[in-house]
Order: sequence, then C-alpha cells, then structure tokens
Amino acid sequence: MDKLIENAYKISRKNLKEIKKLLKSQGYKKVWTKGVFSIYGDLRPLAVEAGFGDWGPDGIIENEKYGSNFLISAVFYK
Repeated sequence: MDKLIENAYKISRKNLKEIKKLLKSQGYKKVWTKGVFSIYGDLRPLAVEAGFGDWGPDGIIENEKYGSNFLISAVFYK
C-alpha cells in the first residue's frame, strides 16, 4: 500500500508542477500548488464546497462516480 501512495504522490506532484508552469507561461505571476500532503491545511472542505463530493460518515469525501478513490490537489493563482 505504501508504494501505491508514493506513486500517486509522485504523479500528483508532477501534474501540479506542469499546471503551475502552464499558468506562469500565460502571465500569472503568483501561482501556488497544494498537493496531497498539504501543510497549508485540509483541502477537503474546498472539495465539498466546489461540489466534488459529500462528507462521508467517516470524514472522507465521497464522490458519486469515484467513491473515495481519488486525491485532492489545488492550484491557487493571482
């Protein structure tokens, strides 16, 4: 299981890096990416607010299509 988490983290980090690069090439000056293990706080409330899913009874976000089998990442820009 640890290898699966590590691989998912690496893929997520690579994708966020590419998105950040793309946004900067389009003229956005300040771009922040928050990945799976964000030290900036819990991204789950943002996912619920955005309509991605609902809170499950165990505190995990559940999506109609994906269940709880997904990772939450975020990109913030100015």
